[in-house]
Amino acid sequence: MIGLCGCGSVKRAPPLTTYPMAADSPSAIVRNTGGIAFSTYLVSVDGNQVPYAPNLLGPNISQRVRVPAGPHVVQVNVDGQNIVFFWTFPYDFVAGHEYRLDHAGAFDQHVRVKDETAGTSVVLPKEKKK
Repeated sequence: MIGLCGCGSVKRAPPLTTYPMAADSPSAIVRNTGGIAFSTYLVSVDGNQVPYAPNLLGPNISQRVRVPAGPHVVQVNVDGQNIVFFWTFPYDFVAGHEYRLDHAGAFDQHVRVKDETAGTSVVLPKEKKK
């Protein structure tokens, strides 16, 4: 019975893509975050919707998303506590990097994009200077 419960047999699902790309195309991986208070996830890249499969509570946002490397206009949804924010902003994805989307803070209506490969993060959209 112990042999049947090994974690080595679990396969990781391939990432979703926003539009057709060759397997060897320069790309980056975006991971969404979900939690009790907020879920933050990629909705579209350059107007192309991310094809999340539905589940009981809405879109299944747990799967990674593969995006082409380079500058793109992305739409991100921050959903929590019956409040939904959609943010659209430009972002330049670096080939081979893995990114995580997260809510920027308690009442902050921004998205934190963490480049986990480089160990950096940026809060978007940027505040406009007065």
